[in-house]
Amino acid sequence: MLEKQEGLLRRRAIHLIPALAAHHRAYPWFVLITVMLSTFMVVLDGTIVNVAIPTIMAAFGQTINQVVWVSTAYLIALSVLLAISAWLSEHFGSKKVYLVGLIIFIFGSYLCAIAWNLDALIFFRVIQGIGGGILTPVGMILFTNEFKKENRTVALGFYSIAIAAAISLGPSVGGYLIEAINWKWIFLINLPFGALTLLMGWVIFKRTFRKIIHAFDVWGLLTLIIFLVALFVGISSGNAPWNAEGWSSTFTLMCFLISGVCFLFFLRIELTIPYPIIDLRIFKDRNFLMGNIVLFVFSFTIFGSSFLLPLYMQNGLSYSQLQTGLVLLPIGLAQGLFGGLSGWLSRKVSPMYLVLGSIILLALTYQVNARFTLYTSESTMIHLFIVRGIAMGMLFAPLVALTLSTIPESKLSQATGLFTVQRQIGAALGVALFETTLTFRQVYQTSSIGAVIDSSSPYFEHIQELLEATGIQQYGKNILEAALQAQQIILSTVQKQIFIQAIDDSLLIAGVITFFSCIPLFFLTKKGFQKL
Repeated sequence: MLEKQEGLLRRRAIHLIPALAAHHRAYPWFVLITVMLSTFMVVLDGTIVNVAIPTIMAAFGQTINQVVWVSTAYLIALSVLLAISAWLSEHFGSKKVYLVGLIIFIFGSYLCAIAWNLDALIFFRVIQGIGGGILTPVGMILFTNEFKKENRTVALGFYSIAIAAAISLGPSVGGYLIEAINWKWIFLINLPFGALTLLMGWVIFKRTFRKIIHAFDVWGLLTLIIFLVALFVGISSGNAPWNAEGWSSTFTLMCFLISGVCFLFFLRIELTIPYPIIDLRIFKDRNFLMGNIVLFVFSFTIFGSSFLLPLYMQNGLSYSQLQTGLVLLPIGLAQGLFGGLSGWLSRKVSPMYLVLGSIILLALTYQVNARFTLYTSESTMIHLFIVRGIAMGMLFAPLVALTLSTIPESKLSQATGLFTVQRQIGAALGVALFETTLTFRQVYQTSSIGAVIDSSSPYFEHIQELLEATGIQQYGKNILEAALQAQQIILSTVQKQIFIQAIDDSLLIAGVITFFSCIPLFFLTKKGFQKL
């Protein structure tokens, strides 16, 4: 009966491929594959930009404090749209909302590719983020509703493979496109993938109907947007070149004040109206609350460190974009392999123990990463990144499973949407705050290292003499040219060392924060310790 209500294209597809029928046992897997493709694009656009940041800085002649908004604006838009995705899905139907979100994402990608300045690129990234913010949670709603509860963890394990693939391929594909063509192709690559996914979604997804029709929480949405935008503007303005007063400036403090007031209003609105944009009452479920805290910290440190690592390799070690991408590739490969395995393991071992072990392993990798130097070898980084990928892969699916384990089916859509909102807000905050931390630590290291460098010391003079001799003997320079070149080499090396030490300090902080995210796991209910 329901198949007669489907569109003509889908009915013909079911006639050709009977497994596409909603009642067929293989149907959930077709839905999952389609959602994985769209998730791949959305996550890819978060990671592919990181490797392009130095290139975009050069293309538009802007500083890192300004260019970081190319990432941050995308993540803020994702966060806001994630918040209203559950309402949109229930009000208009999941399939329709998903396809509209995909069209917006494709159009936003095209606009980003033709951006004529940084302001235009940031604005178009917001449009792209709006589409991505719809795709991720609605896609999760579509496939989690199709799988039975006992198979959901396995499905989530496979879903994490799409995330892993995007993380692994983002830097390498981005590096290749930047070097072989130009940076605009990191956005144009979404067009063919988007068209394929649009066709698959149109044909594969069954028709969905409105579930609930109630008033839209306009004031909740407005306070959420102002809260997030004011918060991120305040964070970015603290170290901005135009802000001479820094964190104590009236503008920065007003941003934080506005953000704090709007957050309080948001909480009051969401907890008092019958149909909130985000049902915060779901946090009364202890497993859901504790799982979201862990997820928030995980996203905060992962996205923050993912922003820092390409900068370390390109600005600190002078790697090309392609070389950077290839070195980062093992993270996603290991995450994809162990992400699929983690879904199966959650049936054999309590997901709580898998999450706990993964967090500790991830925290240890940060501690080792914090010892990166000017002379760290590629092989050392690759081995560390493999371990990082294993930890990430083993964490995601079990964490989702234990977080949603005690949520009733009637609230699963809201819970899934809220879970994804937490992840994206954590990601956006991670990028913004780690960029700020990097700037802070650069100032500190400049003063610390500068204080111990004595240009009149015998060791300093010896190094300069050796460099001058090399310039004269090997490059045929005169004494003045050789002396100037020697000073430039020393200055460049010192600046790189300062930058790398600031990166190391930031990664050390990420490790400490990650380690303490273990604590909420010990407050789970007994069901959180059980096998799934």
